[in-house]
Amino acid sequence: MAEIFLEVDEEFEKVEQRIEDLMKKNLLVIDNRADDGAVIYKLN
Repeated sequence: MAEIFLEVDEEFEKVEQRIEDLMKKNLLVIDNRADDGAVIYKLN
């Protein structure tokens, strides 16, 4: 989430809320990359 926050010009709380909204609508999935465990964001 920190990387997303750094890329947009918005308050952290707003970014966090938008991410949660996308997840509730099943439009965004947060997962881990199998080979190195990095957090990845997948748009559905």
